[in-house]
Amino acid sequence: MTAAELAEMEPEVTIIETDTEVVYEYRVKGRLWMVRVQPMVGPPYFLLDVDGDGVLDVQDPRQPQTAVPQWRLFSW
Repeated sequence: MTAAELAEMEPEVTIIETDTEVVYEYRVKGRLWMVRVQPMVGPPYFLLDVDGDGVLDVQDPRQPQTAVPQWRLFSW
C-alpha cells in the first residue's frame, strides 16, 4: 500500500467535550463509523455502524449478548 492509501484509511477523530462526558467521533472518508462516549463517571461505551447501513448500534461491553431464559414457574 502506498502512503496515500494508508492515510485515506486512517480515521479522522473529532473530540467533543461537555460537562458530563467526552465524545470521540471516528470518520473514514467523511462517513461516521464509530462513536466512543466517555462519561465523567463510569466506563465508556461505544456506538458502531456494524452493518454499514448508516445507523449506529450500541456496543456495551458490560452487557452480555446472551438471552435470558424466562419461564413461568408458578401460576394461580
